[in-house]
Amino acid sequence: MNSTPHNQLFDLHYLNITSSLSISVHFEFQPLNTSLAYLFIYKFDQLPQLNTSINNIDGWTLFCPLNLTNETLYKYFINNQQTSDHQSIIYGLRELNSTEMMNTCSNSSVSSLPITD
Repeated sequence: MNSTPHNQLFDLHYLNITSSLSISVHFEFQPLNTSLAYLFIYKFDQLPQLNTSINNIDGWTLFCPLNLTNETLYKYFINNQQTSDHQSIIYGLRELNSTEMMNTCSNSSVSSLPITD
């Protein structure tokens, strides 16, 4: 079990979605280690902020090993109704520690984010 403190750092990326056309966004990534789990968050038009006292995100999902496709890809889709009237999306990904992974990935009805400061 991983007992080291987890600093909740996300690997953040910016995506310009300014267009005269309707835009949907499809995320796919292939983990180097398929036994790891990840928390994916995003916020339109500004930086997402997430900790025990601030929840300033527009969406999130968990990527757990059981959710991998046959191509060992994690996938997430944001439709054009969600992106309408926005100029950018900033999304972040962080690896879950073993305790978070055990608590969230083994529970099929997770409704809260794995946040520990």
